[in-house]
Amino acid sequence: MILLMLILNSLMLNAQDDLQEQNHQYLQGTWLIDTMYIDFEMSEQLLEIYAEKFQEIKLKTRFEFHPDGKYEKISGTDIKEGNWRISPNGKMIIIQFVGSDEISRTHIGSLDSISMTMIPVDNAAQNSRVELIKQ
Repeated sequence: MILLMLILNSLMLNAQDDLQEQNHQYLQGTWLIDTMYIDFEMSEQLLEIYAEKFQEIKLKTRFEFHPDGKYEKISGTDIKEGNWRISPNGKMIIIQFVGSDEISRTHIGSLDSISMTMIPVDNAAQNSRVELIKQ
């Protein structure tokens, strides 16, 4: 019985390592925002303003995950830099921003070689999930 539990535990750890490595490989590259979902209701007037602002964000924003672990969020002329990694279980992107104590943690809803769904961990986030497309 103990041997069976050790084998199962080893298989689970290998599966986590595989997911971590797989997501590490998939994440590398440049990503653009495709769709952003919000989880609160808006008036029609506010929705129009949001839609206009979202188009601007969509056109100007890109996320770059470099193979060496460097990260850049480029939004127009504003660049936010950091270092990224995938959590040991392979299910979260962790970014430590340069010149700050800020650490961003985002759940990976789905990730493959062309698309990604990110789900914020922070309850104060204005979106419930963001879908991105690899450039």
